[in-house]
Amino acid sequence: MCDALAIQRLSLGKETKPHHYTNEFDMINRIVLGMTAKAYRKAHNLTGDIRDHITEEQLNHLAYLEKSNITLIDMGWNYEKRKAELIKLSQSYMIRLLGKVA
Repeated sequence: MCDALAIQRLSLGKETKPHHYTNEFDMINRIVLGMTAKAYRKAHNLTGDIRDHITEEQLNHLAYLEKSNITLIDMGWNYEKRKAELIKLSQSYMIRLLGKVA
């Protein structure tokens, strides 16, 4: 996802700064976990990578949205448009997941 973002921003003649990467991961974490990684660590009194502390289903959900985000970045979609689409994709993902469980 980082490479896709850097390439897309470079094609627009824009520099990619650390906060651009953070914004992408925060967006996806908010969709899946309801909060940023920093907030999740604080809420659950954790240190280190939150991926070491979340469920397999959450990890799969994060991976699905990250892959989807790469495609949307490659298509040139801006942040707000990608965010809206990722929310829709997340909802569809959860419906499919719940359908398999039922």
